[in-house]
Amino acid sequence: MSRRRRARRWAVIPILLFLGGCGDGPVVYLDVPARGMDAGSVQGDASGDDDDDDDDDDESEEESETDRDDSQSGEQQGETSDDRCDSDADCESDDRCEPARGECVECLADADCPEDDAPRCLIGQNECVACFEHSDCEGESSLCDSGSMRCVECLADADCAASDGDGDLCDTDEGECIECRSDVDCTDLEDPVCDLEEGECAECLVDDDCPFGLTCDSGEGECSAG
Repeated sequence: MSRRRRARRWAVIPILLFLGGCGDGPVVYLDVPARGMDAGSVQGDASGDDDDDDDDDDESEEESETDRDDSQSGEQQGETSDDRCDSDADCESDDRCEPARGECVECLADADCPEDDAPRCLIGQNECVACFEHSDCEGESSLCDSGSMRCVECLADADCAASDGDGDLCDTDEGECIECRSDVDCTDLEDPVCDLEEGECAECLVDDDCPFGLTCDSGEGECSAG
């Protein structure tokens, strides 16, 4: 084998440095790339080692995040388990235990709704409501508002015209009959102003509504000399 071939096989070449005497100096080994091995391949090996370290760090971080997620999930399950009910005894006040969901609810049937103003149980939401239909209502509030499930005096103006309410107009938000929605509805000259809060016609709301020299008693809706 020629010297040139041997040089290609060895990447580390010992070099003797003679310090102070012939052959007495220390032997120093220098890493010298052999022929056929360039600096890029050496750097590539070092880079590969760095990549392996980065991969190990990423795997460690992922494992830590997984452990944290598992811990939080366990805590949430524990809390959910503590909130579940097995019987009515696990619920506060007069609430009932809904067995399918394991939740304390207001009612499971109409019998669980003793209040006169909310005697019906809305199954699914398990809440006591006033009515499902008109027949559930009586007295002055004889109509059932299916949207809010409450008994009301009116659902439309026509309901007020046929009743003995305070007016011929229906305040659909409150379900009550009123006298006015604006001053236009107040045709009596003695009470020409509409009190929107009360839905009633009044003599005045402010001093400017009164004749000269009089002031408005806004509480009574009347003009006075005082």
